[in-house]
Amino acid sequence: MTKVDVESLKERMAAFTQSLQDEICQALETLDGSARFREDPWQRPGGGGGRTRVLEDGAVLEKAGVNTSVVFGELEDQFAKKLQGEGRSFWAGGISLVLHPRNPHVPTVHANYRFIHQGGKAWFRGARVHLRALDDGVRRQLRRHAEHLRAGRLRAVQGRDEPPVVGRVIRHEETTFSSAFFAASMRASCAAPPRAPPASCA
Repeated sequence: MTKVDVESLKERMAAFTQSLQDEICQALETLDGSARFREDPWQRPGGGGGRTRVLEDGAVLEKAGVNTSVVFGELEDQFAKKLQGEGRSFWAGGISLVLHPRNPHVPTVHANYRFIHQGGKAWFRGARVHLRALDDGVRRQLRRHAEHLRAGRLRAVQGRDEPPVVGRVIRHEETTFSSAFFAASMRASCAAPPRAPPASCA
């Protein structure tokens, strides 16, 4: 088996994600035609930093975020044990994006890809989500049940007196709320150490 040069991979990942961030932002600005990204460089006290870029109130995109980060340092013992690697020292570099189009019929896109190094192990992880667009009928159902959602009573309301679509609407709105929280916490998630992988990935 070919031995992997982890240090070289880390350098390449950092350079690649920054270049990819530039490429994606340029393409989105061209697509939107009016709004521009503003950049907010930041430093993590424990080590590392990143570049947060946000576009708002565009002609095509209501809001978009494209962020890169390279963070490193020491993890707390309990948290370190939850990851795949060994020891407390870690390095994590990656890119994340959230795209919210103005058109309600165009899906929202979330994506996050990282390379993580901890002790003698290193791995890639990531995910992307396309939140389905809503048709007019579903949007009317959402408005009808907005009071339940705002009150925090997120539950299956599909019953004998409710049309079958309602249960699907509630589940979608829960996902939409989670997406809004994700968008609001993009910078915080980039600054934080890598999260523990699901049990199925361990």
